[in-house]
Amino acid sequence: MDYQGKTIEDFVRFTEEVKRERRTFLSSESLDFLEWYKEAACKHVTKIPKDKKFFRARKCEKGDQLISIEGIKPVPDLGAEGRANAYNISMLYLSDERDIAISEIRPGLREPVTVATFLTNRDMQIIDFAAERPSPYHYARLGKRDNPKQYHQKDCLLAIGDAFSKPLSINDSKREYIPTQILAEYFRSLGYDGVAYQSQFCVPDESILHKNYALFDLDAADAIGFEVCEVEKQFIKVQTKRSYQEFKCDKVVKAIIRLHQTFLIKQKNTAVCMWHRILIKFAYL
Repeated sequence: MDYQGKTIEDFVRFTEEVKRERRTFLSSESLDFLEWYKEAACKHVTKIPKDKKFFRARKCEKGDQLISIEGIKPVPDLGAEGRANAYNISMLYLSDERDIAISEIRPGLREPVTVATFLTNRDMQIIDFAAERPSPYHYARLGKRDNPKQYHQKDCLLAIGDAFSKPLSINDSKREYIPTQILAEYFRSLGYDGVAYQSQFCVPDESILHKNYALFDLDAADAIGFEVCEVEKQFIKVQTKRSYQEFKCDKVVKAIIRLHQTFLIKQKNTAVCMWHRILIKFAYL
């Protein structure tokens, strides 16, 4: 069914292309996707006023020695990449809460961390990728909508926001950052000053949505204060995705299993092997 808009499948197609096929000269489908998102993201434009407070953290390099003003900001030609910045293109990453900034750099217990307070020095306009959040009834009522175009496009916007917020594990490749890097650079080319996205961390109140910010101009905010902190406690929240019940077999079943394995090794008679497979099947009922 054609909803005359973009869906999650369109975003997945875009991400697969830029990660595995091309990223400098995009296909007409990917260019069309970016053009659509430019229009869809207009309602997510957020103004950041001058003197807005943010936080940035870095692990102390020498004991609990405070990091200098020059060291708290990214340096040019750093040779690194992140969620919004491509390799060797530095951006200023900030958080809206001190503990979030500390959590984002993942320090160990009692490890000293320098936290700087920043104030923006001008008014800015950014794209807020965390602005689109699902309502409690969004997915439950998806098939009952009068306007499927509207809600399938919302699913796409939610997927884009999740891509910015999704943390990378040690087994993930930095290639996973490529789609969000391209989106950030695209909005930079349109004249915006940065992007915001939801943090994976929630401290201290889970009901509050905390955000991280990537400002394109390293000089868009100034450090006005510093403090050295250390982590006293770390909390994690676990959700069970699948549950398996361990099968505890008695001596009879164990004997059947051993007998089955013996026949599979020593006999080539298909009927005999099939008979023992049936015994095993009933033993697990």
